[in-house]
Amino acid sequence: MASAGSSKVSVTWEDQQNINKFSNLYSRLGDIEQQLKEQKKLLDNLDDASAELMLADDDEPVRMRVGECFWGIDKTAAEEKLEALTEEAQQHYRQLEQQMADGQQQLGELRTQLYARLGDSINLDTPYTESK
Repeated sequence: MASAGSSKVSVTWEDQQNINKFSNLYSRLGDIEQQLKEQKKLLDNLDDASAELMLADDDEPVRMRVGECFWGIDKTAAEEKLEALTEEAQQHYRQLEQQMADGQQQLGELRTQLYARLGDSINLDTPYTESK
């Protein structure tokens, strides 16, 4: 019986291309994961701002940050702007989630192909794929 370390598997050009795709995809998923965290924080901040805006007086102007400046606008305009920003952030978050799901699926497919071809001579366990 041959030990796992003694079996030699030749890596073809196609295998190397798939390994490179796997590596690039894994890196991209890490970036997407970071963007998801940032987008979630933005959504939490917008939710907090919405709660604070509900407590504001209707007749006093609300200070809204634009770039590095604060502008005084009426409460209705601030609510509309905040609602638009929240919808935009939610849409971007959903897009990132879809990209993450698609990437995880592709990663799983590549992982399956590479393990079928190379067996235990390669380790492709990642937080984005299920265990072998």
